[in-house]
Amino acid sequence: MYPSDKKEEAKSVLEQLDIPFRFTHNVIEAALHNPNLIVHTIGAIFSIPRIEYSHGDYWMYKEVFTPHVWNVCEALDKEKMEVMKATGVLKTQSYVEACQERNFVNDERNPLDSFFDYAKNSSPFGPTVPDSRYITEDVSQGLVLLESLGKTLNI
Repeated sequence: MYPSDKKEEAKSVLEQLDIPFRFTHNVIEAALHNPNLIVHTIGAIFSIPRIEYSHGDYWMYKEVFTPHVWNVCEALDKEKMEVMKATGVLKTQSYVEACQERNFVNDERNPLDSFFDYAKNSSPFGPTVPDSRYITEDVSQGLVLLESLGKTLNI
């Protein structure tokens, strides 16, 4: 958090919103725990033919995360975790662990089960166009950051 001497004050204000915020150690941890880095980028890239075919009548979370696509998500997540560890992040979490923490309160299920429950029952509609923010923002702001850090750290 910047400036760090305001962290407790910021926590006090944010806790009043009754939203389960998770305060991170530094900006790298916050950026790499952005869920869009993993599921939006992979999901949207693998979704482009379906989005075009359906003319936007599409639910990415419900439709795209088959076992084979999920393997790609897990591989990218492992790379993210390696970068996080190399940058000194104190609390690394897999994508599904962070997803469970964000979307469910006191959920004791396996985090992967929580993700697929979210995908089936709570996920948003879309994206409806191939060049959605899932690509235009999350690739440039998420994957490019991860790639740059990985190259710099020889990961």
